[in-house]
Amino acid sequence: MSHPFDATLKHIVAERPRDFVEVFGLPVLESVAALNVDLSTVSAATDVALAFGNPIREIVDLNFQSGPDAALEGRLHLYNAALFSRHQAPVRSVLVFLRPKADASALAGKLTYGEGEFRVEFGYRIVRLWQQLVEGFLRAGIGALPLAPLCKMPTGLPLPEALRG
Repeated sequence: MSHPFDATLKHIVAERPRDFVEVFGLPVLESVAALNVDLSTVSAATDVALAFGNPIREIVDLNFQSGPDAALEGRLHLYNAALFSRHQAPVRSVLVFLRPKADASALAGKLTYGEGEFRVEFGYRIVRLWQQLVEGFLRAGIGALPLAPLCKMPTGLPLPEALRG
């Protein structure tokens, strides 16, 4: 929500950002420039968010990924923060890789950036479907059934036998 002084202060700081470095204790050795802060072109639409409880006690944000994406962790963090901001409930982020090709990077379930008092740590769970046993998906219900072929088949059985079971 915009307030009376917002536009004026935004303009002043954007025109003379260096004037605010020392008074706010910002990095004085770095060059400084104002960024375009219009984030309206950023899509914060996640794949699926599930609310638990009424009123909502927790949200689980499910993100399905079929290919590599260098910006993936940042997007997960954005979705998590946007859901928390909107619903004021804790958000658990779960990244579901649908195939090994999507897992091309060394993601470990934690995004960390910044330092000192401005350090941010964001954790999320990673599920690699090809490592999940198929039995759980076959028993989970018809909604989970389409993911079953992407899961790990029982070991020690010929494929026709494993499929029959």
